[in-house]
Amino acid sequence: TNMINQIKKLKGNALVLEILGSFTEPDALLIEQLFKEKLNEGYVHVNILIKVTGMAVIKDMKLKAFFEGELWGIKHF
Repeated sequence: TNMINQIKKLKGNALVLEILGSFTEPDALLIEQLFKEKLNEGYVHVNILIKVTGMAVIKDMKLKAFFEGELWGIKHF
């Protein structure tokens, strides 16, 4: 089960996400998929707004999954 959800679909180059628990590898893959969808729509840059409720989410975040997702973004942009 993903702990990250797309809470609002926006037209344009923005993603609005919410972290509900720990950030895992499947979450990173979901973000990658959402990025690819925006890129396939023709956008060169994608903006992300992430809603985090409580700092416990960040404390429990699996940093490896988070950084793997970030590294994917750096490699592709």
